Amino acid sequence: MKRLLLSFFLVTSCLYAVLGQKNVRQDSISEVWENIHLHINKTTFTKGERLWFAAYVQNQKAKIPSFSTTNLRPGGYGE
Repeated sequence: MKRLLLSFFLVTSCLYAVLGQKNVRQDSISEVWENIHLHINKTTFTKGERLWFAAYVQNQKAKIPSFSTTNLRPGGYGE
């Protein structure tokens, strides 16, 4: 009887510890996610035309501008 109770206690405490760790990981991941927004002046451009844009990073959880990301490196690809 003692072994059964001890086994039950150990299994229950291990499951509780594992489930608690999953919640901590999810919370820490959602804290660092950010949304990157890029606004350009037009949708169609001709060759040689200048491209104007504005970009900002938003903290996904708090819905406010993020101050941890300081530099964005945009790249232009295509023809």
